[in-house]
Amino acid sequence: MTNHSLQNIIILPMKADTTSHINSFDSEFTVYGYLDLQINEGTISYKLIKSEPWQKKYEEQEIDVSKYVDSEKRIVFFAYKDGEVVGQIILKENWNKYGFIEDIRIKIQYKGCGIGKALMDKAKEWATEKGLGGLTLETQNINVDACLFYEKCGFIIGGMDHCFYKQFPTVQNEVALYWYWLSDVV
Repeated sequence: MTNHSLQNIIILPMKADTTSHINSFDSEFTVYGYLDLQINEGTISYKLIKSEPWQKKYEEQEIDVSKYVDSEKRIVFFAYKDGEVVGQIILKENWNKYGFIEDIRIKIQYKGCGIGKALMDKAKEWATEKGLGGLTLETQNINVDACLFYEKCGFIIGGMDHCFYKQFPTVQNEVALYWYWLSDVV
């Protein structure tokens, strides 16, 4: 981790003139293990199983940015430091009255500096202002750093799916995890 401070971090919603900032840096991460999941009396827990490290990069999804600019149900927040985009979070109001986090990413040299937490706090604020029951997202059991981050932000595992990624030949026994942050609004 590079020593970057949260000073001069500004979080702003995407506007028509900042749509080019979306996905302006990659989503590559190091896989160094996986969460081995257990269910006990309806509660999902895990233990971390370490593995040889390898790199994974998500395929970029096409995003119709026009659906997020000045929308009542969707929003993108960017984190800026000294005018540079260093993080983003893409949100939408989901059918089940949760805010769905479609993507959150931090520029690699800024990971571990609090930018992800600042973006997550902004997402929680957005969901609360909209009267939603909380936030939800999906990630994989091999994205350990992301899972630990979500847990640190107060999320719990609400479900898992062993079949979700089976159609991808390059996926190695990944389990989809559904994380939830429950607000006090309900």
